[in-house]
Amino acid sequence: MSESPTRQLAAEHGYVKLVVGAMDDEVAYIERTGNVHTARVTEMVDSTRNFTDGDHHAKEEDLLFPLLEERSAAAGGTISVLSPLTEELLSVQEQEMLAEDFGRLADAEGAAEAAERYHRLAHDLATPPAD
Repeated sequence: MSESPTRQLAAEHGYVKLVVGAMDDEVAYIERTGNVHTARVTEMVDSTRNFTDGDHHAKEEDLLFPLLEERSAAAGGTISVLSPLTEELLSVQEQEMLAEDFGRLADAEGAAEAAERYHRLAHDLATPPAD
């Protein structure tokens, strides 16, 4: 099996957290100075729309969550315990099927390049601008 679905999602959560941290820093900068790093905010919005709400949430909302809810009604809305719950509720075969589904998304034309772009962008945004 390729990387487990829970590990993939956990890694993606790391990128999302980097961008959210950059958002928090930008809010503090705006409050402190009254200025806005327009290009950075545009990149944050792009990342949120296309990576977080697009690719990442497609894996969770369209693939993982419905599968978990088939196994247990208690799985609905259990974001904070998702990884352990996934390991508990899904068989190895189901996790392999989910990993294959994730792989199909990753193999779509341009998906690998987009993922790499948003991973780099998350790290770039996590570095405060020089002011």
